[in-house]
Amino acid sequence: MANYTSYDITGIFDVLDFASNNQTLSSYDITGIFDDLDFASNNQTLSSYDITGIFDSLDFASNNQTLSSYDITGVFDSLDFATESPQKTIILPSFAVNPIVDPATILINEGDSEPAFSVAFTASVSTGSPPLTVNFTNNSVGPITEVHWDFGDGGTSTAYSPSHTYTNSGNYTVYLRVFAGPYYSQSSTVIQVVSVTADFSADLTTVNAGSLVTFTDTSTGTPTSWNWDFGDGSIHATTQNPTHIYTVTGTYTVTLIATNAGGSDTEIKTDYITVIMTADFTGTPTSGPANLSVAFTDTSTGTPTSWDWDFGDGSIHATTQYPTHIYTVAGTYTVTLIATAGSGSNTKIKTDYIVVGLLVDFSADPVTGQSPPLFVRFSDLTAGNPTTWSWSFGDGETSSLKNPVHLYNSAGVYTVSLTASNLSASGTRTRVNYITAIFYRVSTKDMSPPVDRIDLRTMYGEGDSTYRYPKKGVQISTAQDTETDSGFTRPYGPTLIFD
Repeated sequence: MANYTSYDITGIFDVLDFASNNQTLSSYDITGIFDDLDFASNNQTLSSYDITGIFDSLDFASNNQTLSSYDITGVFDSLDFATESPQKTIILPSFAVNPIVDPATILINEGDSEPAFSVAFTASVSTGSPPLTVNFTNNSVGPITEVHWDFGDGGTSTAYSPSHTYTNSGNYTVYLRVFAGPYYSQSSTVIQVVSVTADFSADLTTVNAGSLVTFTDTSTGTPTSWNWDFGDGSIHATTQNPTHIYTVTGTYTVTLIATNAGGSDTEIKTDYITVIMTADFTGTPTSGPANLSVAFTDTSTGTPTSWDWDFGDGSIHATTQYPTHIYTVAGTYTVTLIATAGSGSNTKIKTDYIVVGLLVDFSADPVTGQSPPLFVRFSDLTAGNPTTWSWSFGDGETSSLKNPVHLYNSAGVYTVSLTASNLSASGTRTRVNYITAIFYRVSTKDMSPPVDRIDLRTMYGEGDSTYRYPKKGVQISTAQDTETDSGFTRPYGPTLIFD
């Protein structure tokens, strides 16, 4: 006969067999995972102990035993207190099977069979950011008498299909245990709660080299720090919504790591940004006489490696980065550059960019005014270095000055043309209905007070001081302008009509 007193047993056992014959077991703790826990095969007294574990079989006794004053906590495939004496009642004054049931007495009948039932459930979501609310649906079948949920974060429920909110990040194993009388079964799933989910967007995903791209953080979970990798070897950005300039053609993968107090998450967008070539150029000079030599400069972005220049005059294309071209014939020419880098290329076209010979143009100030008289100053804007000019002002008058001033004595709308020439070329520019001279009439009877006589000396600065009484219908200008192209004073202003 063996005595086992005052000990703890902790471990993982295929078989834990305390005794085969009369033993006394008292005052101990047993914790573990057992395929078979057999306390005794014959008359034993078991008292004052705790048993915690997961058991395929928990067999206290095969014959008459007295069990009292203990706690049993665990998950059991079979809990067999006794196999003899049908309808044996075992009195457990301090008994607790936790956390499923807490009966004052348990009646176990020999020959009872386990009812047919099964456990199953679904979760509305299996992953997300906190706070994450999950709706659980119990799909168990059979004569279910009781359910117990363990949400893995310390929360429990006995509702048939509960909801639960996870406030912290982590991986949580959810258990559902369903009971059919003294029998139960269970199922589990894992809920993943991540503190932050990284994501982002860009305002442009295909851009010319040298263009600015704006990135926007769209992460969930309220991140507090960011690490951006733009894929081109540049320094990482740490602001929430950065901008970046890609200078070299190619395709780039962008990565964002978003972090908060609960953890971090990474979003990778492969081949997200495509940078293409941007062709551009300048030429100096852009106008001049025949045999004009123009130096062209490539100003493309994206680091091109080859160039194709079309100068617009039918000549052979140039393939250098900075070519010089001579234009021998007067005319206006469109220049085209195709710049290439790797597999990408871009074209820049500048229409009528080079002017060989003369490109005639002019302006006037003012183009509308009161008359008579109306003085207009004309300015030559011709490109190509003209040496002679021929103006026609539309009122029968002409000039050969470069920038003449012309006096319009009659109201009307006038078309002006300029022909400019040099030794190699000439050209003409005509502006139709360019000048408008307004005949401004004021009736003396509408003046305040009405005017019926005029001091001509006051008006013109000449003559005697006698008052003149013009006849009805006579028109007299009321002002004068001493800045004239002929150098003498002429009246200038609205005209008075004596009625």
